[in-house]
Amino acid sequence: MWCAASLGVEIRNISSVRWKIEEFHREIKQITGIESCQCRKAIIQKNHIACAILVWNHLKRLAMITAKTVYQLKSEWLSGHLTQQLKSPSILTEGQKNRMKLV
Repeated sequence: MWCAASLGVEIRNISSVRWKIEEFHREIKQITGIESCQCRKAIIQKNHIACAILVWNHLKRLAMITAKTVYQLKSEWLSGHLTQQLKSPSILTEGQKNRMKLV
């Protein structure tokens, strides 16, 4: 027979597991863009989902090592990448390429 105390502990344990699942879903959607795959073929969708999970897993490990959140890691990477691209773009338009040839 269940007593109130053990039932409360069981409910807290279940809630804790459910919360971890909710965190996982939120993080994987916001960090990896898992929902943005527009492919129709199952194998491509499976590969996209597998890659997104691998990225999330890597970021989660880095977050634990660096004592940061996955959101902080993504923001740092993006701001560093954007700064580098603004200083020296790796993709140039045809007009930019032509101007560089003239200089």
